[in-house]
Amino acid sequence: MNEILTVAPKEPTIPRNDDVRRGIIRLEHQINEYKAEHGLPDPDLPLWHAFAPGAYARTIFIPAGTLVVGKIHKHAHLNILIRGRVSVA
Repeated sequence: MNEILTVAPKEPTIPRNDDVRRGIIRLEHQINEYKAEHGLPDPDLPLWHAFAPGAYARTIFIPAGTLVVGKIHKHAHLNILIRGRVSVA
């Protein structure tokens, strides 16, 4: 039972949901229009990157009440919420 086994699983992909994707893009557009109309700056969201062999992680601080539209991920990934509430679509 001392054998070393290396497994190379297939990269899981996230199924596309075009209705959700269109909604996210529309929301992002509305946020940008609102900010432009009211002269609002982008929020200050401190971001830290961490690298290790074969791994990458990032930490972002998002203040309460902040609405953020991030990237649409093409591959499975982790989100770890330390404190608060979040909605992910």
